[in-house]
Amino acid sequence: MQLEALETLDAGALERLQEFVGPLLVELETASERRRASEYVLGLLGPSERKTVEPMVRAMRGVDRAPARERRMTEMLADGSWNHRSFTLAGAERLVRGYPHFAAYTLDDTAILKQGEHSVGVANQYAGCVGGLANCQAIVTVGVASEHVSSLLAGQLFLPQSWCTSDAAERRAACRVPASIGHQTKSEIALDIVQDVIAWGMPKLPWLVDSAYGDNTAFRCALGRLGQSYVVGASLGLTVWAPGTTFSLPPRKEGAGRPSTRLVADEERRPMTIAALAKSLPREAWQNVLWRDGSRGPQRGRFAAVRARPARGIHKSNSHGTVLPEALQDEHWVLVHWPEGKPAPTKAWLSNLADDTDIVTLVSLARLRWRIERDHEESKGLLGFDHYEGRTWSGLHHHLALVIVAEQFLAFERIREARDAQAATAAFPP
Repeated sequence: MQLEALETLDAGALERLQEFVGPLLVELETASERRRASEYVLGLLGPSERKTVEPMVRAMRGVDRAPARERRMTEMLADGSWNHRSFTLAGAERLVRGYPHFAAYTLDDTAILKQGEHSVGVANQYAGCVGGLANCQAIVTVGVASEHVSSLLAGQLFLPQSWCTSDAAERRAACRVPASIGHQTKSEIALDIVQDVIAWGMPKLPWLVDSAYGDNTAFRCALGRLGQSYVVGASLGLTVWAPGTTFSLPPRKEGAGRPSTRLVADEERRPMTIAALAKSLPREAWQNVLWRDGSRGPQRGRFAAVRARPARGIHKSNSHGTVLPEALQDEHWVLVHWPEGKPAPTKAWLSNLADDTDIVTLVSLARLRWRIERDHEESKGLLGFDHYEGRTWSGLHHHLALVIVAEQFLAFERIREARDAQAATAAFPP
């Protein structure tokens, strides 16, 4: 479904929107808040180019009646005490349970560029949209994806360390940052959302993330402890043990002290980078894999997938390389893309999927992560994800929550349209 101006949406679409949003509004305490939130979602889906309170209200209600409504809607965002995470996850549950063909959850962060320094969480930090440092807010997001439909499910502001010092007390107060909110890394925020998804009892699907998260051993291990499978981007410089490497305790020398508690890699093997591993693989390890055949035509590439252990926990002082037993990680799939004619591999992934997983599945999941980038583009370009002009913690999160629910509704509509088209095709065969 392409986004349309509110005037052109038929009565059926508006009714379906209310049916989707209505049950989620129980998170809001008063009837007035629920009414304003519902209107806000309508405004996000409407014709205003700028998705902020004033133009949306005036587009829906007219200039003469707008000021009072603008004030009440602003209060709903900034002063409401409703839980933004529960609101979006309630919508996520409806979406995911209504479509059994979602293949994975996606996880990433995105930047909202800002000019000033007073909006909550603003700092000079990395912004992917400019490929470097910028004055911005950073939002950790989780989505769900299939080849044809995807949507954001939840989002949370990353609060930089500079906002969590004693010197930041004044601007924290001005932005109404709750006292309970301290500094968390983006990976820690992501894991909190993962645990919420699990707690809501949503279907178990693999998690897809880029190397900014995938290189983080603690993050991967935490996902594993939560019983989650994943396909994560990995830097080509990340180290792994060569496939088939075994480990044992070194023999105790006569007269030596305590027995060693570190395992030694047999055959005096040392860890190698994923790039070096790729270069060591025989020609027959590489396959030409077709992972998608869509509007852009056949998507295929040259890949290899081997089983190996990630190599964090190496004790550098030993020439043979030793590792504590608790730091020895399980075998993973190491998936590498090396296009024909290129002098070196270009991308890599790690996955804890079962050892009988086929390479087409691994590649298809690895390449599906792009859907969250498309979700960011849609939520910003069509729904005003980055348009909020307030400065407060609750105002920003309430705005983001309503944007995410609007995007969930669009995904719901795309699913409905695809089903209708499929039914029509079945009813009228060629």
